[in-house]
Amino acid sequence: MNVKSLSKAALICCICLILSILLGVLAMTCVYILPTGRMLTQADRSLPIFETEGTGFFWAPGEPSARLDGYTDAIMMQTAVYVRDENPLKAAMRCSRMEFSEGKLAPADSLKQYVYGNRSGQVLDYARYWHGYLLFLKPLLLFFSLSDIRMLNGALQLILACAVLLTAYRKRGLRLALPLGLALLAINPVSTALSMQYSSIYYLTLLGTLVMLLTESWDRKWGYLVFLFLGVGTAFFDFLTYPACAVGICLGPQALMSQSSGRDRLLKTIGSGTAWAFGYGGMWSGKWLAASLITGTNALSDAMEQIQYRSGGTVTASEGGAEATFGAVVSRNLGVFITPAAVLILLALLGVLVWLLLTKRCRFAPEKASLLSLLIVFAVPFIWYFLVRNHSMVHYWMTHRNLAAAAFALSGFVCFSLKERER
Repeated sequence: MNVKSLSKAALICCICLILSILLGVLAMTCVYILPTGRMLTQADRSLPIFETEGTGFFWAPGEPSARLDGYTDAIMMQTAVYVRDENPLKAAMRCSRMEFSEGKLAPADSLKQYVYGNRSGQVLDYARYWHGYLLFLKPLLLFFSLSDIRMLNGALQLILACAVLLTAYRKRGLRLALPLGLALLAINPVSTALSMQYSSIYYLTLLGTLVMLLTESWDRKWGYLVFLFLGVGTAFFDFLTYPACAVGICLGPQALMSQSSGRDRLLKTIGSGTAWAFGYGGMWSGKWLAASLITGTNALSDAMEQIQYRSGGTVTASEGGAEATFGAVVSRNLGVFITPAAVLILLALLGVLVWLLLTKRCRFAPEKASLLSLLIVFAVPFIWYFLVRNHSMVHYWMTHRNLAAAAFALSGFVCFSLKERER
């Protein structure tokens, strides 16, 4: 790609980003016009879930990957039902909620008090995030409780996952479907179905992968736009859960399926990753700027303060107090996968691999063209852990899902290296 092509691509990315920010402001303003009366009714129906499960429920006790984030789900519900006496544009930029007892109560308790009519709490603004999930949560709460939303969530995620795996199988058989299946297992679809907080990245991963498989964007001139909008969507819909998973898994099929040379694949991988980072960082920064200009508050200062803390190695006593070194972060996140179920799956796959090689049904011949690109994909979650050490250390029970990208890269390398022997 020459300088002229790069300049054109950069200009297109800038235009798309600006339009995405404007569209995001418009969409959030529109959804804040919806009345909250019916939402309060459905929130009331949802309270038994929070009362039963609390804020950190384990659907499989003792397994960190089975922990739900009821704390954040309650915040999402609070934000959805809260109404402030101001115009929808400012409300959409502030994304406020009401807390009680100076924020000492859990969000679920504050949600309960607000639903029951208490309006004497403290109003908290959460302007550093887009809260794009409200585009779906607010309309859903007009008709459904959290229990209904979980059922819908699980059904839709299952349909999309099946679509991804079936499309992958049609494209390249088990060579591609198996690594994708292992990556989805590493994300733990049961937890994503039961927790709204985890759902955003899972949906983006599934949709991004499906778009790539259907359009074969890895060899299209506009392929980088898939990653640009993936980054935009990540910043718009997600809080800060496991973003590296989405970009990592979507980079995988490109590294494996592209018909380009090794050098061109590497450049595409770097370019696509850069496009994602530009969309992610640019869209997030756009919210800070828009919120500051529209509300007159300094949303940028709050965001920068949080970024500085979450990317550092210091952990406060209330969050555990352990020093977030890179080694400690990686160890804690990897430790989530050391379970009997994971060991059995790994041993079974290794057994199949040994059987294929010993019986000489297959030979091991790595594809050199994809090797460097897959190394980058494998490194994506570790780069994220290095850059966001505090958050990855404290919230390892959800950030471990970033390692799904490394699982895809490793298993994809093995599967595509296996060549059937001629008989």
